[in-house]
Amino acid sequence: MTNKIIETSDFRLLMPEEIWLEEEDYELAQKLSEIEGTEAQKWQAYINSLGMFALEKWLKDSINNQEIQRLIDTIDTHAYLQQKGFKLCLITQEDFLQEGMIINQKIIHNPDYVAHFYVAMEVLEEDESAILRGFISYDKLTQLSLPNFEKDTYWLSLDYLDPEPNHLLMTCKYLDPSVITLPTNVIQEVKETVEQTIYNLSNWLEGIFEEGLQTLDELINTGVMENVRSSPRSVSEKIERFILINFQKREVTTNVILRLEIEALEAEKIGVKVKLIPLKNQRYLPSDIQLRRYSNAGKLKQQKIAKQKEYLELNPFLVRKGRQFTIEVSIDELSVTETFQV
Repeated sequence: MTNKIIETSDFRLLMPEEIWLEEEDYELAQKLSEIEGTEAQKWQAYINSLGMFALEKWLKDSINNQEIQRLIDTIDTHAYLQQKGFKLCLITQEDFLQEGMIINQKIIHNPDYVAHFYVAMEVLEEDESAILRGFISYDKLTQLSLPNFEKDTYWLSLDYLDPEPNHLLMTCKYLDPSVITLPTNVIQEVKETVEQTIYNLSNWLEGIFEEGLQTLDELINTGVMENVRSSPRSVSEKIERFILINFQKREVTTNVILRLEIEALEAEKIGVKVKLIPLKNQRYLPSDIQLRRYSNAGKLKQQKIAKQKEYLELNPFLVRKGRQFTIEVSIDELSVTETFQV
């Protein structure tokens, strides 16, 4: 619960000092942190979840229980809430002793990650509470000349944030999201107007393949790939297909190849291997290109990032009949997703 806020119509009040966390918050945060990744990523997902629950409670208590949606696809880096069309990005830390925070550049520059407001939340995990330290709108944040911190990050000082959260309440309660214009992902908008192909892996086992898939022979014959043919197949036949992925940014074109290998297993399961490889004339994948797998529910299950690597490969996984999964390949603010079903 939150400390009592007197009438929500009075926005001159002081910031509530604490938002209390409850046992069920910790239990759900633990579940949301069960992701593929390092221990640091899992811990950040845990802290982000607690901060998200705290802000959600505070908003519900303050704006008459209006519906709030949780957006948890990127819970290992940032959590998001959506309220009446406003998108809120949480910047969650365990303390603000340095009077500031490290933020990823993509939450400002990548249309898929931007938000109307960015909310700094301090999670005191052992004290079972959280403190809302301030917020800043997208339009004000983009006007700042933020110093670079580490690779692909900025340093954002608390001095830039509005420490009065009731100003945030006033905006969310009385104004329309259109008052803050967010950039749109033109590539994604165009993509969404076209019916996306869903690749049926069960059909692959029957020798039926969707248009756009390529075989190893086709890639070798067109000069896209080296002849990397493996030894003859075992009795347990495995099937592989390739998808050529193209990224176009200004006048620069980047191409990579997504390889899927599947194998029929017992109990209506299919084993899947996913690999990202460069073209024939490239020794390494582009630096910082990312390969991700999402579950049927949209939960991030695996992630690999290229750092001078000749290929990226996800850990092999099983998919049951009737389930879907999505593979995303991204570089900078560009991304391509492919959906598969069994």
